[in-house]
Amino acid sequence: MKKVGILALATPGHGGTFQYTLSMINALKLLDSVQCEIFTTKNNREYDAFLLPVNRLPGSLRIFLSLITFRAAARKKDALFSQMDMVISPIYSTYLLATHRPFIFTLHDLQEKHYPQNFSLMQRLWRHVTNQFLITKAAAVICESNYVKQDIVKFFSPKEDKIFVVPAPPAISQQVSEYSMEQLAEIRKKYSLPMEYLFYPAQFWPHKNHHRLIQAFSRIQQKFPGCSLVLTGKKRDEYRKIFDLIHELGIEDKVIHIEHVEQADLAVLYQLATVVVIPTLFESISIPAYEAFTFGAPVCISNVVALPEQVGDAGLLFAPTSVEDMISCIEKVLRSQSLRDELISKGKTRIAGLTHKNYAERLQEIFDSVLVMH
Repeated sequence: MKKVGILALATPGHGGTFQYTLSMINALKLLDSVQCEIFTTKNNREYDAFLLPVNRLPGSLRIFLSLITFRAAARKKDALFSQMDMVISPIYSTYLLATHRPFIFTLHDLQEKHYPQNFSLMQRLWRHVTNQFLITKAAAVICESNYVKQDIVKFFSPKEDKIFVVPAPPAISQQVSEYSMEQLAEIRKKYSLPMEYLFYPAQFWPHKNHHRLIQAFSRIQQKFPGCSLVLTGKKRDEYRKIFDLIHELGIEDKVIHIEHVEQADLAVLYQLATVVVIPTLFESISIPAYEAFTFGAPVCISNVVALPEQVGDAGLLFAPTSVEDMISCIEKVLRSQSLRDELISKGKTRIAGLTHKNYAERLQEIFDSVLVMH
């Protein structure tokens, strides 16, 4: 049995990469051929409940000093993950450069190449140099769409056969049918959820495009006064600017912000939503779209990057830079119960094959190809 180290660094504050990490761990636990151990930072307790061995990593500064003095190269037995047969990381990390074991990592997107204005010069340089080293050294690179694979090839020119397109299923797997009417009512009350609402679960980062969604919603609620907007995510980055806009438009009583949703409740927030709206300007794939498919919510989503590839005909697409197009798309779904039912049905069909079991089998195939080479 091979020993696989999982480099799990994300926290709930990291948004989708945290959900992706949970999904990867859930899948790897299904494999009988590997023995997994988690590697995380000193104060990260998010992974303790998986009942896997948890190793605490040294500080990143120590790793950096080790790299620049070549001590990691000189003392292989003391390098990171030395007891593992291989390492897999759900995100890019310089910790991987301090190991001599073969490693696999997921590169979610190269947004900085398309929206450089969202990053400082130092951030862009850091991401480029780090990704260049990691891609060169990695035994395999995972991405979640063909769009991102093409970006990796375009900007870094690796061998294409080391890049694997493997979308991950949603981390949450509860079925809403398991909840009683009383439990659903309790969760609705717990989060003060209205009877009708648009739902956008996303961090307040610039590319998430909240400001256009707010502009669209301010006009939508004039025609659909019973509809509200529910947002989730930490109060960071664009949060103050977005809520200043909400105040300016006079729709404070129609917008509900929930900073943290318990993992066990998330399925219900989707199922109770009238429409899940995802106006993002850039996304490798959208985890909320997969979650909406899983839990029975109709989806209106941006027509950018890999999202049309991901969604197919299971969601209505709109141009995220056009408030008018966004409004038209959302109103179409709000007006028609039959369209909502159709989208829910197509979403469930779309997500049916994206299970943790199938995901685990694809990861096993990548492991096998890596072990043959090492």
